[in-house]
Amino acid sequence: MVRTMALQSDGKTILGGSFTNINGVGRMYTARLLPDGTVDPNFWPDPNGVVYGTTIQPDGKPLLVGGFSAVNQVNRSRIARLIPDTAPQTTLTFDGTTIRWIRGGSAPMLASASFEVSTNGIDWIVLGEAACTGEAWEIMATGYPIDSSVRARGIVSGGRYNSSTWITEALLGNAVAEAVVVHRSPQHITERYGANVSLSVDATGSNVRYQWLKDGMPLNGATAAGLVLPFVSKLNEGGYAAIVSNSVNTITSEVAQVTILDPFITGTPANRTNNAGSFITLAGSTIGTSPRAYTWYKDGEPLPGRTNSSISFNGTGADTGGYVLVVTNIYGSATSEVTWVSIIDPYIWTQPPAYKFQHAGNNLFIDI
Repeated sequence: MVRTMALQSDGKTILGGSFTNINGVGRMYTARLLPDGTVDPNFWPDPNGVVYGTTIQPDGKPLLVGGFSAVNQVNRSRIARLIPDTAPQTTLTFDGTTIRWIRGGSAPMLASASFEVSTNGIDWIVLGEAACTGEAWEIMATGYPIDSSVRARGIVSGGRYNSSTWITEALLGNAVAEAVVVHRSPQHITERYGANVSLSVDATGSNVRYQWLKDGMPLNGATAAGLVLPFVSKLNEGGYAAIVSNSVNTITSEVAQVTILDPFITGTPANRTNNAGSFITLAGSTIGTSPRAYTWYKDGEPLPGRTNSSISFNGTGADTGGYVLVVTNIYGSATSEVTWVSIIDPYIWTQPPAYKFQHAGNNLFIDI
């Protein structure tokens, strides 16, 4: 007589009772059937007395209770736990849409299963009874963050005449999700036109998400801990901050002010000393948003008509002084450092006259 049975998730069934054979195959008081109903030749605990109840633990180990005093010739009085020949297989997953509790191996077969979800690890929302698809228990769970915690509970039957039930449980995610903490906000930065600007926020927490803002407005695609602004211009200037969040909390970092120097002078002419009459060129290098306009100053006064990034002239004493280039565009202006020009005027040629000879009584001309 079969008094109890326990089902494994792989389809095998453990039987207990007062029988001495199953389907003509000798088995004393306990046996295991394969999914096709035949007796499993690899399962033969051989208790020496009637088995009244059986069940399977979450770790796949079968429990036997009954009137025996030994199992497999090992002394065990009325209760024994067996070592499974296959490992239990249980996996709980959530992809943001469906919760699946996959069960196999020697894990106990469930009579029913239900799921709960939590976004903070404290408050749990009951989703209801799950449906069995054969290899897994499933339920739809749309509208919850993918990093939510999930709790699965299944009913297992066992005992004498399978009149007892108990609960097995699985948990996905942290029992209490770690809140977001911002350790370092992005830093203020000043950079010239055309450079690359990098900003970053240092934060910790469970399943952290990022969204960068510029002047309070979200930046499309800026959802990483770091933000790179390539080849910046004045249009990139502004206040940048990152919203850091997860299912527990949301924190906005401090605002980092990004300042772009546009226009910008990259090169100033070197100081020079020249002789009177020398041809002199002063050239500045600039970058920035076009169009750009140029004005040269000498000793603080604008030079009329000098509207290019370079000027040239034949030096005289009047050209001695300090020269400055100012470049301007729609965003503002930039002023170069002072270039000092010194002109030697009059210029004394120090080369001696060439050697000459002449006959007595003739005129002799010497050029200097």
